[in-house]
Formats: sequence, C-alpha cells, structure tokens
Amino acid sequence: MFSTTLFHQQVAGAAWQLEEESQSGGVAHARVDNEDDESLQVHRAGDRVVLEFTANVPQGLIRSSCPTFQIDNRSPQHFFTSGADCQVDGATARYDVSVLVNDRTVSLVLYRLINGSRVYFRYLTPDGSYHQSVFSLSQSKQALLGALGGTVEVDPGVAE
Repeated sequence: MFSTTLFHQQVAGAAWQLEEESQSGGVAHARVDNEDDESLQVHRAGDRVVLEFTANVPQGLIRSSCPTFQIDNRSPQHFFTSGADCQVDGATARYDVSVLVNDRTVSLVLYRLINGSRVYFRYLTPDGSYHQSVFSLSQSKQALLGALGGTVEVDPGVAE
C-alpha cells in the first residue's frame, strides 16, 4: 500500500488530445489525463509555451517548490525555480517552458515532450509526503504541435 501512494508507476494508456479553442474556453491546448485523474496540458500564451500539471491531491502542492519532472528517465531532470518560470496554485503547477520567435523555439523540454514515451512528475504536498505521477506521451506530437499552431519548429538545443 505504501509504495502505491509514493511511487505509482503505471501509465494510463490515454493518448494526448487536441482541444480546440471552442472546446477549451478560447485557448487551444493539448491535454492528457492519467488513471489517477491527474492532467497535463500544454498551450500557447502569446509567444510563451505553458505546461500545466494538475495533481489529484486535495491538500494541493507545496507552494515553496515546483514539481520536478523527467522525460523517459533521461538526464537532466527538469527543475524550475518557483517564481517567474513556475507558479504553484493549489494542486496545479504552471511552467513557462519556451518562448516562440517566428514559430520557432529552442527547448529541450518541448522537444522531449513531443518525441518521448512518458513523463514523470515528482512533488511534495504540505504534509511532507513525496508523490510521483506518470503520463503517457502517446500522440503528443500531433496534439502539441496542433495546440501551438501547427507550423512550429522545435529544436532541442543539444544533440539528442
């Protein structure tokens, strides 16, 4: 029972979906849910690309640090300092993962979300408990590029 709460490793088979502007209140976004009723979304906010992780924890996320995440057990593990590039509000963490310039971006995070298999989020709750959430990246490329405008070019910035 203890390991199920702390290290839930199963990945829901759900594929990413593109939710058009009319379905999502004005902003097209790519979305996937896991079997723990948690969600991961990516959308464009002007020239920024925003990643939103929502955990299924009634007490919310600890506000002093943003959840870390790792794509396909690759290095580096992605860490965002709470503040300008990551904000925590209740059970949701919002990350500014990239800036688009003329529909191009250099972003290892976005590149790996598009080309990866799964992403792991690790976080603390206010009671000090450590949690992990896992999401499939099945069909993420089509959904993410659709949400960002379809013609966006993503460069990882490093040799993969």
